[in-house]
Amino acid sequence: MRKRRQLFLLTFLLPILMILQVSVLSAAPAMQPAPPSINSRAMTLGPKKIEVEMGYGYRQDSFDWNIAGDLQGDNPNVLSELKWEDLLIHEARLGLQAELKNAFVLKGSISYGVIVSGDNRDSDYAADNRNLEFSRSINDADKGHTLDGQLGVGYRFQFISESISVVPLAGYSYHRQYLTMTDGYQEITWPGGPPLGPFNGLDSSYDAEWQGPWIGLEMTLDADKFTKTFSPVSFYAAWEYHWADYYAEANWNLRDDFMHPKSFEHEADGSGMVASLGVCIRLNDRWLVTLGYETEEWSTERGVDRVFLENNSTIKTRLNEVNWHSDVIHFGCSVRF
Repeated sequence: MRKRRQLFLLTFLLPILMILQVSVLSAAPAMQPAPPSINSRAMTLGPKKIEVEMGYGYRQDSFDWNIAGDLQGDNPNVLSELKWEDLLIHEARLGLQAELKNAFVLKGSISYGVIVSGDNRDSDYAADNRNLEFSRSINDADKGHTLDGQLGVGYRFQFISESISVVPLAGYSYHRQYLTMTDGYQEITWPGGPPLGPFNGLDSSYDAEWQGPWIGLEMTLDADKFTKTFSPVSFYAAWEYHWADYYAEANWNLRDDFMHPKSFEHEADGSGMVASLGVCIRLNDRWLVTLGYETEEWSTERGVDRVFLENNSTIKTRLNEVNWHSDVIHFGCSVRF
C-alpha cells in the first residue's frame, strides 16, 4: 500500500512542477534575455492564467463491504458484512488550475479530511441472504481520515461570445479512507460467544484505496458575459466517470487467530461517478469565492478476500462487493495570477 501512495504523490507532484516550470519560463523575458527558441516555446505553452483555490468541505460518507463463505460465493453467500454510516468529515482542500494559451487546461486538487463522528455495524450470518445472524456488534467510528487527489487535462470550447465554456477532461485520481472501529457493543451473540453488552479493547481499522483513470465534462456559464443581471456570478457543473483498482488492508486487533497488523486484504476492480455543481462570485479581477456541492458513488465488482492467520496460513474467500457514497458541501476562496 505504501508503494501505491508513493506512486500517487509522484503522479501528483510532477505535473505541478511542470506547471511552475512553464510559468517561470514564461516570465523569463522580463527577468533576463533568453534565446529566441525558448521565448517562442514559452509563449506557446506558458499559462495564460493560474488559479489557486483553498477551501473547506463539510462531508458525510457511508461505506460497506461483505464477503461470502468461500471463493464460489457460497456457504453462505454473505458470511460477514461491515457497514460504516453517518461518517462526518471536516475536509481541507487545495486546488490548482492552469489555463494555457492554446486553450488546454491543467487541473489538480488534493484534500485531506478528519473523521469526527460515525457508526459501525459488524454482522456475521450462518445462512444465505443474511439469515441466521449469529453475531452483531455496534461500534463507534469517530476516528480516521480521508485523502483524495486527482489530476486532469482538458481542452476548453467556448460558445455565445465566450459566455459558455465546455471542457472535456481526462486524468488520474486517488482516494483513501482510513476507517476505524472502537468502543464495541455486542448486540447478538452465539452460545459460548462473547457476552452481550459493551466490551473493551476494540481498536480495529480498515484502510481502503481506490485509484485509476477517469474522464469527465465540465461546463461553466459566465453570467457577466451573458446577462448583466448577475454580473459578478458564474455557475458550473461537472460530471466524471472513474475506473479504479481497489485495495484494502485491515487490522482486526481482537482476533488472536489473525495476523497483525495485517489481518486480511481485499482486491477488486471498481468504478465510480462524481457529479458537482456550484456558483462562483467574483470579488475583483483576482479574487473569487466559491460555494459548491459534490456527490460521489463508487462500487466494486466481485473480488478476493485474503485472511492471514496467526499460524502463517492464508484463507481465500470471495469479496462480494464494496460500496462507498460521499456528499460534500464546500466553500472556497480562489486567487488568480
